[in-house]
Amino acid sequence: MGVRNFMAYRVVPSEQARLLKEGDIIPIPQKDDSFVCSPVKKAAEDLFESVRKAYNPYLPSRLSVLFVLPYKEEQVQNWLYSHFSHTAFDYGLLTLKLTGELCWCDESLFTASFFPKPEPPEEKALNYWKSARNDYAEFTIPEGLFSGIATIISIEYRVHKGIY
Repeated sequence: MGVRNFMAYRVVPSEQARLLKEGDIIPIPQKDDSFVCSPVKKAAEDLFESVRKAYNPYLPSRLSVLFVLPYKEEQVQNWLYSHFSHTAFDYGLLTLKLTGELCWCDESLFTASFFPKPEPPEEKALNYWKSARNDYAEFTIPEGLFSGIATIISIEYRVHKGIY
């Protein structure tokens, strides 16, 4: 969906946030074969990309988007606890103004691909891409796949305490 002046959040490590300032434009990452991540995540990204190309080529690639969160505090907290439930860390919460293309997917379908489940991995990937839409209301953990211009409106430094 095309968006103009759409508000969203992005969580970044505090060290990265300190290099940014209000008014900066966040570049859209372009991941290539040298993209560094765990072998399991790399395999999942490769599978999800091949399924996207085969069944939904009009949707944005996870390899060339800026991941954003809904502009709702509870969604930020849900995302933090889904990714860092037992980890305490400092982070910067970027408030962004987006102009470009945005679609929402249910990230829980992507992260579920890392764990053994009855359905084959290809089915998990297909379900992830089938979840893509213009609204995130039904998603457990929504993630926005954005391409365009993302301008920093504000940066708030926070501490995520995790669950001990």
